[in-house]
Amino acid sequence: AQRANEAGPTMTAKDIASVMSAYSRLWQDHAQMQLQSVKSMPEEGGSKAKLALAVMQEMGTALMKTLGSRAEEVAPKMTAPEVADILGAYASIGQQPEEPLLVALGHRAQEVVNTMSAQDVAKTLSAYAALRSMPKEAEAESS
Repeated sequence: AQRANEAGPTMTAKDIASVMSAYSRLWQDHAQMQLQSVKSMPEEGGSKAKLALAVMQEMGTALMKTLGSRAEEVAPKMTAPEVADILGAYASIGQQPEEPLLVALGHRAQEVVNTMSAQDVAKTLSAYAALRSMPKEAEAESS
């Protein structure tokens, strides 16, 4: 995660989409494993697993913020699969992208829609549906 944070400012759209997709898969696998661990451990052991989960979530949040900022910069050059992958990564980890990034990805999706494969369309629509059902951070914090 630290290396991706350092390299973030020079990453291409393809690099960003690849790292975000990989992180989202890692997060899903790790989170599931940690949650199972928490459920099966006594309270004191469960605390260690909860801490490990919280540390990974904090690192991931910083990583996604760095990559999201760069994604916003390179959005005008993204391909259809890159737009779909980045939206899909956010949706799969349950994190809303910052509003300017979401707008930039939406504009780019409209520009590349004619080049989208069926898989790109499905992934993009699925991601938007998942993101739409999530509370925005400001709403979640005020609840």
